[in-house]
Amino acid sequence: MRGMDYASTRNFQARGRQEILIPDDVANNSAAFASLEAAGTMTSVGLSYLLHRSGHHKLERRLSIGHIGVTGFGVVRNYSLESRHKVPVEHP
Repeated sequence: MRGMDYASTRNFQARGRQEILIPDDVANNSAAFASLEAAGTMTSVGLSYLLHRSGHHKLERRLSIGHIGVTGFGVVRNYSLESRHKVPVEHP
């Protein structure tokens, strides 16, 4: 899901939209943005691991489901945004 989030954000930026949740210097830098996505994944996996080790299995599942759900919602939203570029109309 985080990979899809990266791709969908790049897609809507290419269509003239602007990222509002993270600073432009991160969103417009491929390495920084990929690092942010990797950090989000590692944080989710790390928290799930800690919850698993401490016996909180329901919370572990809920955290994973919540992370996947929120990221999936963002992906769908990114792809559903209209382009800001004006599409030229060709006349026959």
